[in-house]
Amino acid sequence: MKTNFHLALTTFLAFSLGICFTVILQLHTATAEPTGPNISYGSNPIVNYGGTIYDYGNLLLLTAPSNQDIVLTDIHLSAGEASADCRGVAHVTFVTNTYVHAEFHLGLNRYGYDNTQYNGIVSAKFDSGIRISAGSQLAVDVAKLWDSGCGNGIDLAYAITGYAASP
Repeated sequence: MKTNFHLALTTFLAFSLGICFTVILQLHTATAEPTGPNISYGSNPIVNYGGTIYDYGNLLLLTAPSNQDIVLTDIHLSAGEASADCRGVAHVTFVTNTYVHAEFHLGLNRYGYDNTQYNGIVSAKFDSGIRISAGSQLAVDVAKLWDSGCGNGIDLAYAITGYAASP
């Protein structure tokens, strides 16, 4: 009896082990396929834009190359004006064609007074990024909501970073 039991048990274990090795050997290496824009061309894909918009207005910031998307990851804005008496609020819009990608309000307080609840500095980080399609243009519009003692208006300094990607 023991011999038949041991023989059956040994046969079962050998068969089970054979099935396990067969399954393991047939598994393929896992690969991850990109689901979004790919960083492109092996060159330095980092892009940076910066400058100042004086006295409100509209400015074309960038035109994405015809063969690459631009993905913006960070926007930093700072309101300022030469006059210490300047105070007010500006509405800042980042737009492609007629699509608004981001909007901010920046405030400027007169020294010693708290005239607005809006901060004069904005730093925004976009984990998923703002995608500017190949060939599209990104503009920024700075509009006055109100100001006082500002001469011609509130100035806006900006710094924008991101990367180029395959469309």
